[in-house]
Amino acid sequence: MKRNDGMLASMIRNIRLALGLVLLAGLAKPAAAQPAPVSPGKLLAITVDDLPINGPDTGLGELREINARILAALSEAKVPAVGFVNEEKLYREGQVDGRIALLDAWLAVGLELGNHTYSHPDFNAVGLAAYEEEVVRGETVLRILCEKHNTHLRLFRHTFLRTGNSREEKLAFESFLAGRGYTIAPVTLENDDWYFNSKYVQARERGDGAMMKKIGDAYLAHWTTMFEWYEALSLRLLKRPMDHVILMHQNAINAERLPEVLALMRARGYAFRNLGEVMKDPAYARADQYVGKWGKSWLQRWALSEGIDTLGKEPDPPDWVMKLYPAN
Repeated sequence: MKRNDGMLASMIRNIRLALGLVLLAGLAKPAAAQPAPVSPGKLLAITVDDLPINGPDTGLGELREINARILAALSEAKVPAVGFVNEEKLYREGQVDGRIALLDAWLAVGLELGNHTYSHPDFNAVGLAAYEEEVVRGETVLRILCEKHNTHLRLFRHTFLRTGNSREEKLAFESFLAGRGYTIAPVTLENDDWYFNSKYVQARERGDGAMMKKIGDAYLAHWTTMFEWYEALSLRLLKRPMDHVILMHQNAINAERLPEVLALMRARGYAFRNLGEVMKDPAYARADQYVGKWGKSWLQRWALSEGIDTLGKEPDPPDWVMKLYPAN
């Protein structure tokens, strides 16, 4: 009996020790935190157009710096994003491998790439056949990179947000895209960052650091203006807030100010999610009926389809910015 009692006591001690280790392990490795709930209409998807560069192409050195700073800002803020590529910009003598590496870096950190045509033409100017060819030419490197990273090329973004001169042309192109496995990436909110960038780069060329800062501050303030305008349009059209797809560009001003832009968006109560999650908002199930010469956001397109005319009514950059230097 004494031997059995000793064995039983030993077993109890071992069980208690094991339970203690389990409890300690549970304390040391808490369950992964789940994303905090977000109110409907408070999600953003970030999309970045014109990779590897929007604006002046000053060579691989600056492109590397811009790409690295934008990727660092997205990574630091834990923001998923899609970069839309113009492959024509890869082909510079002596720089092809280096420029392709810029795109590879996006996929290497878990972001996504999409097709933005080969050379960024205007669909309404070149016509259906030429624009379809631009899509095919614009996916050569992208498909190789996506295969390397075991992902899929699935997103297309219209250049200038122009979608064809006629309903027939528009529908034919959408059918062509679907046949190649593409989903159209809409835009519901943007702020003419390309225009601020043109003035910013001109100030840099003049060595005017004070003006660069002034333009950058105006750019940041204009984001607030545009959020207020598009949020008001969402309430007018949908009678509720909506989750937005943001259009930005891969350029010098965003390399400098993107951390502040993302912080501004968070301060407005938004959380960042991937494009697919944001497009679960029922607003994106609305048909895009707009046909015309202007490249407009999808929110404006839906409004125009319901008789709400917003053409030319969205806020422009401040007059002093627009008049600062001769247009590029």
